Amino acid sequence: MVNTILPLLAVVFCGYAWGRMSSKFPANYIMLFSLLLKSLTLLFFIYVSFYNEINKVYLLVLFSLNIVSSSFVTYSFSNYLMQAVNSARSSFKFSILTSLSMLLILVSVPVASYLVDNYNWISFFTFIFALQVLSYISVFKIK
Repeated sequence: MVNTILPLLAVVFCGYAWGRMSSKFPANYIMLFSLLLKSLTLLFFIYVSFYNEINKVYLLVLFSLNIVSSSFVTYSFSNYLMQAVNSARSSFKFSILTSLSMLLILVSVPVASYLVDNYNWISFFTFIFALQVLSYISVFKIK
């Protein structure tokens, strides 16, 4: 039930949050806020995993936070790209930028799987956090 309803609620939340925030803040600030929310979620994952305090309640809270923060990053990144490439001649640039994120996902999944299998969850979350740092750097490079 959580796996089906929570993503739908997360998308509704993202649309509402983007609508409220876009009238007050520039798109790159909203993108940075969404990345910060995702980074804090990952740090919370690392903290809970490091102290071995994982039970069903923590797992449900962590799962919910991960879905909401990941949805908000995806939603804000898509809207940020659509605003960054707003002219008709930029459709090629938009397709390149969106395919790069898919390539990053394809490359990071085997690496993340290797880290979980051979090391521990903290190394996995540290790897994802490093990807978040790269996302912070790339936000201001999109023009």
